[in-house]
Amino acid sequence: MLAVLRDVTVARAGVSPLYRSLVDTPRALHLARTALAGLPPGKPEVRAFSPSPLAAFLAYDPDEGRRLAEEVLGGVLDQPAGERDILLETLQAYLSHGGSSEHAAQVLHCHANTVRYRLRRIRELTGRSLTDPRTVAELVTAIQALHLNPGHRTHGSSSAAQPTESDN
Repeated sequence: MLAVLRDVTVARAGVSPLYRSLVDTPRALHLARTALAGLPPGKPEVRAFSPSPLAAFLAYDPDEGRRLAEEVLGGVLDQPAGERDILLETLQAYLSHGGSSEHAAQVLHCHANTVRYRLRRIRELTGRSLTDPRTVAELVTAIQALHLNPGHRTHGSSSAAQPTESDN
């Protein structure tokens, strides 16, 4: 269904996870609007909200998500835009590919040693180790919060898209 929507879309659209009862409609609408808010304005695109329970939890308190992201990733977020974006992209690729530097490197089109260097830099900037399960959970949560609020990747910035188009 998403593939069909993406092929024919002429506007921005957010899509909620599947739900089975009408009583869940307000929650689904909120999650669809959250997905929509993460899309760049002016570009026709469809974005499905993550089925992850963590993403749903963060969507209900975006201010806390931003605070958490800044606390966990503050040192990374304080870097110049180019370096910040590369480090965040590397961390996202690493976490999305099961903690494999090799798989992240393939996705990022770089050498695995480059990924490892960037991960060491993230550890230096955040004080969080990628071998400690609790700090990995914090990093995963912070990256998810940034993904839900892409306009808030730097301290003090704010730009959220208004959910004025298709909300489901």
